[in-house]
Amino acid sequence: TLVSFLQEDRYDKLLDIGCGSGIFLKELETKCNSLHAIDVHKKMHLVLNMIQKEEINTNLAEASVIDLPYDSATFDCVIAVSVLEHIRDLGGAFNEISRVAAKGADIVLGFPVKNIATDTIFRLSYTLLPGAKIEDEHVSDHCEIIDTASKLFKDIAIYNIPPFLPLNLSFYCILKATK
Repeated sequence: TLVSFLQEDRYDKLLDIGCGSGIFLKELETKCNSLHAIDVHKKMHLVLNMIQKEEINTNLAEASVIDLPYDSATFDCVIAVSVLEHIRDLGGAFNEISRVAAKGADIVLGFPVKNIATDTIFRLSYTLLPGAKIEDEHVSDHCEIIDTASKLFKDIAIYNIPPFLPLNLSFYCILKATK
């Protein structure tokens, strides 16, 4: 899981960008003293209900990665899972991630790899979503995301899934870096 890419010691403040339904929040809470989570969807009230029911101590906000509602150098870990492929302005997104990350912060990003196999899977799955177009959803590919991250962060490591395939033939990748 994504948590295996985080350090063993607890972070002071961790930000989950694009928390979605909140599926990772219970596990992320065990890795930090203060957990913050954002997403742009209009159903954050459902995530709030879930975290209250599950007794997860999380600070939720409806916000975009392009305009994060936090002070500079706030977080010692920033994660974003299946978010950046949906962002056209990768430069703006990464500038905001860099701004809110403290010096030495861990940055952990997960995103699909664009290739013929993943394109086929996404195209088939998008036929089941009325009115949805993959061209409107997956607007940035893994090469663009990796290239943009490489301009701002150091100690970049790429882990592809499955690990026995070369990156460009794999399905998903995790980028871990340091600010």
